[in-house]
Amino acid sequence: MQHEVVLVKGTDERIIDLVTISDVGEQFISLSEPFWILEQIENHIRSLLDAKLTVQQLAEAIDQGDKDRPVESAADLTFGEYLRILEKPDQFNLLNLAIDRGTLVKRLDQVRKIRNDVMHFHPDGISIGDLEILRETNKFFYLLSQFRPTLTAENKKQMPSK
Repeated sequence: MQHEVVLVKGTDERIIDLVTISDVGEQFISLSEPFWILEQIENHIRSLLDAKLTVQQLAEAIDQGDKDRPVESAADLTFGEYLRILEKPDQFNLLNLAIDRGTLVKRLDQVRKIRNDVMHFHPDGISIGDLEILRETNKFFYLLSQFRPTLTAENKKQMPSK
């Protein structure tokens, strides 16, 4: 683009706005940031579940109408199925997290609703408040991951069976 600006004309042919490369970049970030944050949150949840639950325990969370779907890891579950696992005190306790189950489930249900708006391309996008919920949740999971060891395939083999 030679002049790095696009002139926007109104219906009366008068120039009513200017669009710059910076404007396009800001719009891209505002549209893509929720997707990126949701990916991070889901990866944190998957890591937590895969580290502490067996494939059988994960598979028990599948919707009744979808029981033939194979489950090899938490990545094969839906966000709602993650919640179903975390809502059960016995399975939540296996995660050995020093956090309140009810508070976490409530927050992740908020994230689930925001996720639905993002993934269904709600025409208005998400609110600043919803974006802040995503940012805070992602930061929480990031900090949580700093306080627990990373579970590799090798040391998972060495874990006692549940």
